[in-house]
Amino acid sequence: METLSFEKQRSRIAPLCPCGRSNKDGKFAPFKGFQDKGYCHSCGETFKPKLNESNELKRDSFKPLIAKQVSFIQPAILEASLQEYNRNNFVSFLKSTFGEPLAMQAVEAYKIGTSTARPGANVFWYVDAENQIRGGKIMLYNANTGRRKNFFSWSHSRLKLEGFNLKLCLFGEHILRTDPSKSVGIVESEKTAMIASIVFPELIWLASGGKEGLTPTKFQSLQNRNVFLFPDLTKPGDPKNCFDHWAKEIEKIKGIIPGFFEVSDFFEKRASIEEKEASLDLADYILTNDWKPENERNEQNEPSQKTIIINDESIFTREIDSFRSRIDQRRSQSKAIWQKIKMVRNQIRDCDIDENAFRSNRDLLKAVRKW
Repeated sequence: METLSFEKQRSRIAPLCPCGRSNKDGKFAPFKGFQDKGYCHSCGETFKPKLNESNELKRDSFKPLIAKQVSFIQPAILEASLQEYNRNNFVSFLKSTFGEPLAMQAVEAYKIGTSTARPGANVFWYVDAENQIRGGKIMLYNANTGRRKNFFSWSHSRLKLEGFNLKLCLFGEHILRTDPSKSVGIVESEKTAMIASIVFPELIWLASGGKEGLTPTKFQSLQNRNVFLFPDLTKPGDPKNCFDHWAKEIEKIKGIIPGFFEVSDFFEKRASIEEKEASLDLADYILTNDWKPENERNEQNEPSQKTIIINDESIFTREIDSFRSRIDQRRSQSKAIWQKIKMVRNQIRDCDIDENAFRSNRDLLKAVRKW
């Protein structure tokens, strides 16, 4: 079969990626002889050409690509789903695990819906920073164990919305508006984000929706935030390690989106072979160590201060403390630098500084501009 190779002039050959994004930045690399087949570095998708009856690459004539508008779901549909939690397995699990006040506080914050697609099914609504509803992921959990059952669907499919262009944001993105300065934690699954929000409310918890869920477009809402990412553990031998994959993806995002982004290797370094075989995530660590809220505090709608104990050590609390220390250090450095700049500027304004002294501070000024 003919070997595929990439075109060098990306944006000229393909002004748009098949996923609908503009290719002005050249993130979509088309295969030679194709306009809409290739690899998109923005969405991480490979668009492969088809084969004809002779097992040869089928080449279509070039057609102008038209950017698709993002589709949204009507707010009334979301609002109608925010009820009948007595038949919602996921909500029942949260209540039995963390108590009704804390559970319902999380359910209301993340706008969890109830679906009729299957008895007990729930909807994870994806609402963006502008409060627009990008889509609803319908899932089914065991009400007692919180384990996911073999069912999955999308709200727009169930609603039979023709031509719906699904462009997801980060799950929970709408919560960012509640505190513009609060640090953010990102995990893979929606369930994990909600459980972490109950146990560790010092961060705003979002979910990527899966291993491949990190894209620069999703991180637009996280500009100038302190963001910490917690990928799932990966089975030994899996060709794509979650931690390594997220570490590479976040490096791309760092060059595009301003902010502080760090992928935590805390679990990756400390996990046993058995834990990696089970592909545990943060929620698994919380649940398997029998975290329970204290009833007195729970009645006041306050999260428990009880830490997660594994091998007689506090795991996540120390990690959060480490993050706080690094954030404080950055703030302290920033404050010291700006104080120095202010002093230099005042000296310049008052003509109380000579040329040599000004040059000695030039590197400092350049460093701050990059900061």
